[in-house]
Amino acid sequence: MFWSCSRGQRIEVGSARETERRAYEIAEEDSKLRDPQRFLKDRYNRKTGDMHEQWLDLVMAYTRRGMCDSDDRFRAISGLATQYLVPYLHGDRVSGQEYLAGLWRKTMAQELAWSMPDGTPKRPGSISLLHQAPVWSWASVPLESAIVMQHTTHAKPWNEQHFQVLQERAPEHDDALGAAERGAFVKSLKVQGQLCRFIDPRSRLIRWDRFRSRSARGGGQYDTSEFRSETVHGRHRTSGKILMLEPHVKEIVGQLDYAYPDQDDPGPWHFVADEALTDLYCLQVGTSSMLLLERTSYSAADGVFGNGFMGLSAYRRVGVCNDFDEMFFLTRGCLTQIFLV
Repeated sequence: MFWSCSRGQRIEVGSARETERRAYEIAEEDSKLRDPQRFLKDRYNRKTGDMHEQWLDLVMAYTRRGMCDSDDRFRAISGLATQYLVPYLHGDRVSGQEYLAGLWRKTMAQELAWSMPDGTPKRPGSISLLHQAPVWSWASVPLESAIVMQHTTHAKPWNEQHFQVLQERAPEHDDALGAAERGAFVKSLKVQGQLCRFIDPRSRLIRWDRFRSRSARGGGQYDTSEFRSETVHGRHRTSGKILMLEPHVKEIVGQLDYAYPDQDDPGPWHFVADEALTDLYCLQVGTSSMLLLERTSYSAADGVFGNGFMGLSAYRRVGVCNDFDEMFFLTRGCLTQIFLV
């Protein structure tokens, strides 16, 4: 058992002995506690930028864990979400930040670019959490899933030139706990960004093993020279990797959130069939990050129209790409307002 607050820590060692330490003191043997302690220290000192980086680390550690009741995914992290909002309190009301299904409004573009390195694993007994959180949130992935959050770097700016959240702000009359509780129920997100098709509809599907790896020769990860004058694409069913190639340009490799199912019945998991790959869209969220999306139908019953916006298309996240040339959108992207659901 571990307890931490701004005044100190209490750590249960075994069943009969406890040790007490000063606030934010971290012993070498307790290295696994470094992220939560740093998060609390940055929150205490109101270093919101550093606190946010620690939040990303906490989320990556949190999604790897299991829990007795999968319905508690938001509840179990609500205490940390509440602490995150404390520096944004003006009086007893939160202002200038908003919790949206596990992500934060001010850094939404950065956080939407989370990825599943090898596609969501299909372990026996895995429970889908798609009923709890929208697919654009890390909270929708099954328990005990490893995800990667995109930390802030100078090479990947996240600014309104690429992406904006247009979601109507919640009324600023909640305290930190109320704002965290309200945010857990968000199911859709109105956004604006550069949108276009990811794969040309005329593209030809190629077996993955034909994209020979050239890493042993010190080059890139794939050898696509056989198809340098063609428009082709392929997918690795086990890892969820997806590759698209157009004539005389470098290939783009993305990561699907859900790998292809081993059985004909995918159960509750959401995956993209081979014949639907050319129907995918992409939405730029950063200089070198884009979401892979599929267009979906929706109705007022889905809660999408809660803010009164009508006439916009809805898209569902199916993956992400965090390494591509920004020129990709300059020649084909169109600034578009959509709903992420």
